[in-house]
Amino acid sequence: MKRQTIAILALMAATLAHADNRGLKVVGVRTSDGQDVSLYENSYALLVGVSDYQAGWPRLPSIPREIADVEAALKANGFSTTTILDPDYAQLEGGFREFIRAYGYDPGNRLLFYFAGHGWSRRGGEQGYLVPVNAPDPNKDERGFLRKALTMTQILAWCKEMEARHALFLFDSCFSGTIFTTRSLPDHPPHITPLIAKPVRQFITAGDAGEEVPAKSVFTPLFIRALQGEADLTGDGYVTGTELGLFLREKAMYYQTGQTPQYGKIRDPRLDRGDFVFLKTPRPPRVESNLSTPRAIDKQPEQQREREANASEGAGPDAVRPPVRWDLHPDGRAHFYEVVMAEQMSWQAACALAESRTYRGLQGRAASITSKQEKDFVLSVLERFLGRTYRDHAVWVGGTKEHGQWQWTTGEKWDYTNWAPGEPTNSGPTDRNEYLLEMHWNTSSQSYPDGTWNDHGDHCRRPAVVIEYSER
Repeated sequence: MKRQTIAILALMAATLAHADNRGLKVVGVRTSDGQDVSLYENSYALLVGVSDYQAGWPRLPSIPREIADVEAALKANGFSTTTILDPDYAQLEGGFREFIRAYGYDPGNRLLFYFAGHGWSRRGGEQGYLVPVNAPDPNKDERGFLRKALTMTQILAWCKEMEARHALFLFDSCFSGTIFTTRSLPDHPPHITPLIAKPVRQFITAGDAGEEVPAKSVFTPLFIRALQGEADLTGDGYVTGTELGLFLREKAMYYQTGQTPQYGKIRDPRLDRGDFVFLKTPRPPRVESNLSTPRAIDKQPEQQREREANASEGAGPDAVRPPVRWDLHPDGRAHFYEVVMAEQMSWQAACALAESRTYRGLQGRAASITSKQEKDFVLSVLERFLGRTYRDHAVWVGGTKEHGQWQWTTGEKWDYTNWAPGEPTNSGPTDRNEYLLEMHWNTSSQSYPDGTWNDHGDHCRRPAVVIEYSER
């Protein structure tokens, strides 16, 4: 059965007594014209996951792991976190209330609230609900459901009462956008200006009312990828709420889950002018969850992701697919490969993204293709990570031309090539018009078979890069 879950990331302040209190103090950000803008003093997140439903709703076994992954990503971004699993109505309502009471009234706080579980809309989408473990199916017992579900009306009331500057809500569910003011996202993200410090309550949902969220969430791994920098669309080192909305909309739709992400702000002129800000962070470390209720959580999520990847070949974001090992490299060492999606990026940005990532203590580099055997293996990696829905038809790899000679950024010897027919062309009047290497994928073209190469110039942008990890 497909999952109808709600994941609310509300940046509301509050960590209960058992929370991790090591929040990063964020003094401010720098605008595009060089002004320093003061934003936050502390950052808090409340994470609520409902998985083990007891009154007719389908259970959601992946949620505890998703909560643990989100917690690790948020801690890496400077948040103190409190986690509650499988609350009933009293625990759910009380957890919100106590969290907000503790931290929601300090203007210097950056606040995040994440709810993962079933959500429900009624009255044509005018009313939404968070579903705790003990709420019955509203199709069978609507009155009982209304007694035990937490309304979005109450959440919005808390939003207006809070004095924290910025709060962001993310719903990993198909949830009606009529609850807040739906706004069309801009074609390009705005640069940071002093207006960003104005108060705001922002909302992003994984889909609109009537759509279904897939059983295995793509929203959660995409959110984690966003914090790692893939949603920094302006390249300024920050990820704003608007950039996050743009990134999640494009990427969720790319995975063809039938979802149309929605973005909006609260209907209140006092709370709709600013923009939430994350600092771009590296890939989050593995962190044990701080849970308020005992649950069997896998404390080694990297190994868990590897087991899942080996057991399933379904398409999905790279955050749930670890790099793939290859033991037949001529150097005799193990090499690991993955494909990372981002916004349309230059070859230089792709190489920088690769070098910012590590796996098992190994630094990433844009991949080198030094033999037919390695080319064939990389094609299998592209199939695994991108499948046959990839529409851009080429990905970046780590080849470039210097002083008329092609070379690999890893320093490996350039003694194998796989150019497409008629390539390289170096179209243009100088030797460096086309000096960057891309590899074709999913082309359905005899002129550019999968795995062949093409040279391109600085103007070219691609949304994916093949990353290789190995001992140097």
